[in-house]
Amino acid sequence: MILITGSSGYIAKNLSSELSNLDINHKLVSRTASNNHNLKISFKRDTNWLPLLKDVDALVHLAGIAHKKSTLNKHKEYYESTINLFEQSIVSGVKKIIFVSTVGVMGDGRNEAYNIYDKPKPADLYAKFKLKTENILVDMCLNKATKYTIIRPPLVYGSGSPGNLRRMIFILKLNIPLPFLGLSKKISIVSISNLVDFIICCLKNKQSNNRRFYIS
Repeated sequence: MILITGSSGYIAKNLSSELSNLDINHKLVSRTASNNHNLKISFKRDTNWLPLLKDVDALVHLAGIAHKKSTLNKHKEYYESTINLFEQSIVSGVKKIIFVSTVGVMGDGRNEAYNIYDKPKPADLYAKFKLKTENILVDMCLNKATKYTIIRPPLVYGSGSPGNLRRMIFILKLNIPLPFLGLSKKISIVSISNLVDFIICCLKNKQSNNRRFYIS
């Protein structure tokens, strides 16, 4: 059984759809929805996850908060709530925790690809707390039966993708001149289908255990 958090989000919806196509047993949780397949739970520091974690083999943690609209207290609450979930997952005997972080932990970006020797330089609260969560997860799984996989995706695109990319596509469809000629900064992107396939690969493949990945 796979437990997926953040079921109302773009990545979780696509991941759930593909898992269903593959007949892989899973359940979803979020702060809002509630039905037979999508359970509602309060994502807080003291949430009791143990009933939901029963018989769960793997956790895919996708629940998050808004990048720029959240205060320091909101980020702290999300961080502490996530650590609470990880702690209870390990106690419950979850075999693998997949944490989808962000490439933003490396900084604002550059024109060269990142490599394993680069040091993280998170530039905002969102990325700083993602990195902090990564590091705590690594420490928590040290010498434990529970394994971790950390994925650092860039901008995710695909049908129905939210956020800045959707706004950019809307502007491009207006067919008007855009002031992009002088821009030289490159960005990496990843399709939602490739990201979902990679998450499923990590669920199945032990070679992904206790590793951090960039995907683009």
